[in-house]
Amino acid sequence: MGDAALAVFLVAVVEPVDLDVRDCLFGGEVVLHPLGGAFVVVPGVVVGVRVFRGPGLILVVDGLAALQRLGEVVFPRAAATPYDAWFGKGTMNAQTQEPIVTSRDLLKCYGKLHAVDGVSFDVHPTECVGFLGPNGAGKTTLMRMILSLVGKSGGELNVFGLTPMSQRKLINRHIGVVFQDNNLDSELAAADSLLVHGLYCGLDHGTARKRIADLLAWMELSEKAGSEIRELSGGMVRRLMIARALLNQPRLLILDEPTTGLDPQVRHVIWALLRQLKRQGMTILLTTHYMEEAQQLADRVMIMDHGKVLLDGAPNALVERHLERYVLQAAGLSAIPEHDGDVRHEHAGDADFFYSNTEASLQKLYERVRTPFTVLRHANLEDVFLKFTGHGLTE
Repeated sequence: MGDAALAVFLVAVVEPVDLDVRDCLFGGEVVLHPLGGAFVVVPGVVVGVRVFRGPGLILVVDGLAALQRLGEVVFPRAAATPYDAWFGKGTMNAQTQEPIVTSRDLLKCYGKLHAVDGVSFDVHPTECVGFLGPNGAGKTTLMRMILSLVGKSGGELNVFGLTPMSQRKLINRHIGVVFQDNNLDSELAAADSLLVHGLYCGLDHGTARKRIADLLAWMELSEKAGSEIRELSGGMVRRLMIARALLNQPRLLILDEPTTGLDPQVRHVIWALLRQLKRQGMTILLTTHYMEEAQQLADRVMIMDHGKVLLDGAPNALVERHLERYVLQAAGLSAIPEHDGDVRHEHAGDADFFYSNTEASLQKLYERVRTPFTVLRHANLEDVFLKFTGHGLTE
């Protein structure tokens, strides 16, 4: 079955939305994306009228008539495509509005320790949900329960409408996962490592090698295909792990602390790749203790501590709802200075935090306590976490 037929199937499942598309020039070709989707380029059409979008596809045409001609003239019809295995049939397809993950009063106990303590949430298709909290908050344990790596102690958990542990094979065929620690075989070459995983996922050699070549190109790792894992930098290894997680064309991607230990430049490269996946409609679960990572990637954040979800909402909305606008952060103060009545004070570790909606109030305070470790800034998610837990994300 050809790539053209693949595009026709996707055309059948997308819904029209109005967008303003400008400065588009097309040459009449189908440009395949490494993840299996396609950008369909219509000859001689200056677009800007209607855009049809779906996971893996943005189809730009000049109205419904052009779409019909495209389907009837350019592409052959096909009864089924490889995307049937990705989206599944019935409720497990690109149009479903059913939650990908549903949790109700979920509990995981290790003796008297409640690693996950009464957690309830839904994850909907195309969402990127970030679980933000310090080490030991329960984030990784929650992901392991979704992956059927550990069973629940109580409550309800469903993934794709299925039950983890008892239906783990059906669930995990639609999940890609990037663990925090490098679990690639250091003695294998990069491409061989992906091939082993692809065969494990049930791909034939031809399909696996095609997807591997496309994913390595997208990750800018083609030149490293023959290099052993131990020869790669930390950032290259992390990109390779993401490529491995996408080999089975998952409906859900789980990322456990995906940029821990990476330098800031590499971290931004990883974030850019993940944002591309988001734009294609990938549903993502992300665990992190990096405030900036959650703000960069997550549509919704669940702040966790001691196994509980304390807050759930869009990152900016959580900051606006629960905090003053400005923060003066100072470390190593010997005494708490006097401050205006509209200033709120918090202490965590060796740092003091002064909050106010009036920048002038904090500016006056800044002039009095200025040290090399004092900064005046806008409030962020870490400040929200501090307010509700009394400690920082790294503690």
